[in-house]
Amino acid sequence: MSKDSKVSQFQNFDFDGNDSWKNYLEGVEISSASKDSLISKLKAKWYKKEIDPDFEIEWVTGARPATQPTSNPSRPSSTYTPSSSSSSS
Repeated sequence: MSKDSKVSQFQNFDFDGNDSWKNYLEGVEISSASKDSLISKLKAKWYKKEIDPDFEIEWVTGARPATQPTSNPSRPSSTYTPSSSSSSS
């Protein structure tokens, strides 16, 4: 199934009529400041988990897909050797 058809299915899904979605949403605390964007993201996450595991959240939220963590360049590797200028006497 294409990305466009999956997005269309998501957009046409009856969230208001789905008891599982309503139960899920009742358990989430949402501040009014970011309510609309947060609900859109929650819908996409819930839809992927409960309805279509092939659905990609970023298709409708604009979020970047999650990636596997890579090594942090600001952290020294296990073979890190301090420079001689920082050695103690």
